[in-house]
Amino acid sequence: MVILFLLRILGGYCNFAVTGRFPERFLNLASKNGVALWNTKGENGCISASARLSDMKLVISLAAKSGNEISVCTEHGLPAIARRYKSRTGLLAGLVLGSVFCVFMSGYIWNIDVNCPIRLSEYEIRNELRELGLFEGARYDYDTVSRIERNMLIRDGRISWLSINVDGTNAVVEISPKTEIDSVSKKDKTKTVSNLLAAADGKIVKLSVRSGQAVVQAGEGVRQGQLLVSGINALTDGSSELSDSDAEVIAETSHCMNFFLPKSSTGQSAGRLISEKTSASIFGLTVPLSLSTAPPGDCFYSRTYQKLQLLGFPLPVYVTHERYYEKNSSDLAADAAKAGEILKKRAAIYRFFLEGQKFTTVESESEEFRETDDGYTLTVTYQTTENIAKKSVIEIRSE
Repeated sequence: MVILFLLRILGGYCNFAVTGRFPERFLNLASKNGVALWNTKGENGCISASARLSDMKLVISLAAKSGNEISVCTEHGLPAIARRYKSRTGLLAGLVLGSVFCVFMSGYIWNIDVNCPIRLSEYEIRNELRELGLFEGARYDYDTVSRIERNMLIRDGRISWLSINVDGTNAVVEISPKTEIDSVSKKDKTKTVSNLLAAADGKIVKLSVRSGQAVVQAGEGVRQGQLLVSGINALTDGSSELSDSDAEVIAETSHCMNFFLPKSSTGQSAGRLISEKTSASIFGLTVPLSLSTAPPGDCFYSRTYQKLQLLGFPLPVYVTHERYYEKNSSDLAADAAKAGEILKKRAAIYRFFLEGQKFTTVESESEEFRETDDGYTLTVTYQTTENIAKKSVIEIRSE
């Protein structure tokens, strides 16, 4: 049905009405002469129907032969539109140019999505792809894309697999990172033997040994650098077995940190706006949109990017705004109340860092605030439980 509808639009058709004493005779003559009619309806002695534009002369003739006449006739389809606007050459030229423009632009990549693993930097990957020829506004070519895939695998040793899938004007880059594989042959391969040493002073709360021989027990106090788990296991027959020690040794520890803030310091801040620069990047070409340039000397500047869209679809056009500000120097002074507030925020950030470590919990903390001639000091002691096991590796080469 869709193909038939398109053929009727391209060839043109007419909607007409036949009136007279015997309109049924017209239908018989039309069927006898092979005239295709559709949308046929009869009402109050009038028959309306549709026919191809090329059959209209025959339709008018058959209506006259049957003693009827055509009362209404409207043309539709591409031929009718062409006749209606044949004097408007500008419209036709715009239609042709617009069609050519759409076909031409469909051969370019307008949007690139990079599915980058966490271990890799999307910014670095996009720069490498740009240097190899894949960027917003680049001409799409299957051979070029295949070459970029091969060159990326050769160029970036962190990538084990890369695929560039182009759908219309959108490109999706799928990346799989390379895992580290020990390429040393079995002959030269080393066997790792390790001990676990105490990374800090503390009192052991819990041990969980998976490999190696524990030399301390829960409840004992240890010093920094003391042996906790040995990688040399003594067997009952008097021999020894070497192993790579692996364990969690949870101990109560304390961290004492000093946070200092001077009473006066010199800081820099952004002053008045000196100049503003705007440029556009299209198909990899940067075009300045303003006459302003970067001012000489040391100054602050901010840069913002905006990617243009048309009807929700991304265009290969970036607009860059750069603003340059004066750099002002000023003397900063803090009183005790303000200094205490600032130093407590720093201490809270450090506590957040501690609690972000695996197997580490801050049980309590104590603060001491002091004021001297030079500035303010906040001393914070964090009472924690953490994994103090630190691996000490000894490599033994097997012959």
